[in-house]
Amino acid sequence: MTVKNKLLDFLNDQRFRWISSLILLLGFFIGSLQDINYEFSFSVLEGMFPAFLYSCVMLGPLYKRRKLYRFIYKRALNICGSKTKVFLYIFLGLHGKLLGINVTHKSKFKWAIIIISYIVFVGWTIQSEMPFVLKLVIVVIATYRLLVSINS
Repeated sequence: MTVKNKLLDFLNDQRFRWISSLILLLGFFIGSLQDINYEFSFSVLEGMFPAFLYSCVMLGPLYKRRKLYRFIYKRALNICGSKTKVFLYIFLGLHGKLLGINVTHKSKFKWAIIIISYIVFVGWTIQSEMPFVLKLVIVVIATYRLLVSINS
């Protein structure tokens, strides 16, 4: 592996840790709200406690490598020139584009698999009998994953 590949893996790992922790916290928050009929109390915080522990464990390495992450952020800010653009590139997983690293292109077969799987998954989610909020969260996550897979 080259240094560029290791750097991309490192940044993808960091993004995965942030986004998985946020999604888990959001999911536990919505689940605990549905259990108590939308009354905010200590039971909501008790329901979110496992997600909070998971987030502490998953975000621990981010704190340990904060100097390296800050260095990469400053380098990306010098290349892009805008904090908003850097945030969007990091959020969408466009680390190669962010740091000027060329990413390999996908074949037509991979494009077809990505788009067909997105359409089938979103269609199945809309047809299922889940609460509307959960459907909305799943469709947003699926759309996010589609954007990341297209652009990476």
